[in-house]
Amino acid sequence: HSAQRLTPHCDPSYTQDGAEKQDCERNAAKRWLIAHGKRVQNLRPIYLGDALFSCQPLAEAVRATGADFLFVCKQDNHKTLYEFLSGAELEWREEIERKPGRRSLTYRYRTHVIAENEYSTGDPGGNPGNVPLAVAADQNGTVTINENAGIFNAALRPTKNWDINGTAEIAYNDNAFTPLTPRQLQHYRIHTLYRPKPWATISAAYNDLERHNNTNNNQAAVALFNSQYTTTATPAGAPYDGPLDHVDHTRIISLGAALTPNEHYGFDFNYSYSDVYTSTNICYLSGATATLPGAASQTSSGGNNLCPFQYARGGSFFAGSGLSEWGPVKDFMDAPTQYASMALSLTPNKAIHADLGYRISAVSGNQFFNDAREVNGSLQSAYQSPFVNLAWTVKPGWIWRAEYNYYGYGEGGPSGAPLCSTATSATAPVVSCSSSTLPGPTGLTEPSSGLTGPRNFHANNVTLGMHYEF
Repeated sequence: HSAQRLTPHCDPSYTQDGAEKQDCERNAAKRWLIAHGKRVQNLRPIYLGDALFSCQPLAEAVRATGADFLFVCKQDNHKTLYEFLSGAELEWREEIERKPGRRSLTYRYRTHVIAENEYSTGDPGGNPGNVPLAVAADQNGTVTINENAGIFNAALRPTKNWDINGTAEIAYNDNAFTPLTPRQLQHYRIHTLYRPKPWATISAAYNDLERHNNTNNNQAAVALFNSQYTTTATPAGAPYDGPLDHVDHTRIISLGAALTPNEHYGFDFNYSYSDVYTSTNICYLSGATATLPGAASQTSSGGNNLCPFQYARGGSFFAGSGLSEWGPVKDFMDAPTQYASMALSLTPNKAIHADLGYRISAVSGNQFFNDAREVNGSLQSAYQSPFVNLAWTVKPGWIWRAEYNYYGYGEGGPSGAPLCSTATSATAPVVSCSSSTLPGPTGLTEPSSGLTGPRNFHANNVTLGMHYEF
């Protein structure tokens, strides 16, 4: 039904009994209810009145007509009622509403056709048509990638104060154009929001992106390379770099809470953990010389770990330079990061408002070192910033403000390649990169900042301001 405000037309009531003003108005209300209450009963009226009408006889008179009332009740005139309310135990009633939620399932098919063209005078565009890239060729053809994917979405509401939604996506490609292009992809996302009280909100989220490519490098380019540089040590068609076993993921989990019990103070807290990781099998040149050490690699049995067919590639591809490569090794970078912030908001009165809190971000990561002088740097670091803000409203349009912020950044301890050598060969001596026998500096013998200046700093900032309107 719809609510309406109705002012009924009725004859005026006159004071004829000589009563005082308070009793006069109450008696007039009673006479009006007797005369007209039944006539408007079907409208389900709600009678409004000030503290003069807040008494038991008049309340009973209203209820006798089948109506409701809303009367002002002052503490001075109803002390017993207020004493009861102060000592009464409050009843908690919770209604739980469950809804089935929404769910959906999607299938996706996608085709990528990538042309690898050779520029020529007669055909500047190098149009390859629809001819697939031939084996042992890296141009004048197309590479086709077919993708099949499924996506599941769900939105749920277990209670009226709790919402959950999530997505799961899984995809597979039958080919990859670059070594880092994923052939398998998995992406999971979940978000939830909970309000246990009107003044409290709690939220959480999870995001996980996984990408893999466990195949070899571009097979056509591999075949072409080996057909051009075939030797007795390197037969045609032998793998160049592979299997790559490329893996990368980005995983983030976060939690937050905001509490505002009243207008005088509030509190919020946030925390998140993220992990960004990537790894790929590689072979690498260390740049080792007799006067400058390079990062080395060993097998599980303790022998020098040299990339297959390195000498053929060193003698032919590098034009007689004789360079060899270490590997294959897992080249990786991992950056787990934690972030937290908390803040307290205070408003003791209308004139004063203050905020104080603390923020910190810390990384405890690591990586593969193919350079003997490289260090982790910002992969092992921490940044923090406590703050205080104060505002004083002298009068509307005139506000004084003061702010204090501290900024601090620092990087971690020693890091670097664990093994070093002054040459790259099956018989080259391999020692710890912290060994005093090495002719030059390494990450383990340098300062934690490497060959640059230290990256540690802090700052104290104080800001004073005034806002005035005229």
